Amino acid sequence: MPLVSILIPCFNAEAWVGDAIRSALGQTYPRKEVLVFDDGSTDGTLEVVRSFGNAVRYEAGTHMGACAARNRLTEMSHGAWLQYLDADDVLLPRKIEVQMEVVRRCPCDPVVSPCASPNGLRDGPPHKIPWVDFLRRRIGCTISNLWRKEAVLAVGGWN
Repeated sequence: MPLVSILIPCFNAEAWVGDAIRSALGQTYPRKEVLVFDDGSTDGTLEVVRSFGNAVRYEAGTHMGACAARNRLTEMSHGAWLQYLDADDVLLPRKIEVQMEVVRRCPCDPVVSPCASPNGLRDGPPHKIPWVDFLRRRIGCTISNLWRKEAVLAVGGWN
């Protein structure tokens, strides 16, 4: 079972980051690490992150923007697979487990999945053949996909 790194960049996300971290820690996929990069927050974001103790590895830096924060988290990660999770979003409990089953059956990257919106609308479950979702133009969004770390590094990270 490959390790999956759940990477949470945050900036002034005190109101939401706790929910994001809880959804990351609550993933049913057992081989995971949760990392947070505080991108120079001026509110209580870092205190919320610290409240999770050793369950979360974190680092704080100066405000550089979302792409730089994602790149720093990628550098910090140990997982072969990366789950980016914005601090104001949450993951369904089986999200990573289901995507890693796709990886086991049909290695690909990224693993594309639909994204649920705040009003509950969904694109439907991912197709059994991952490329079909590309053809249907259902490529998800940053947080709905699961990314192979070596592929993210090969393209130079986030820009």
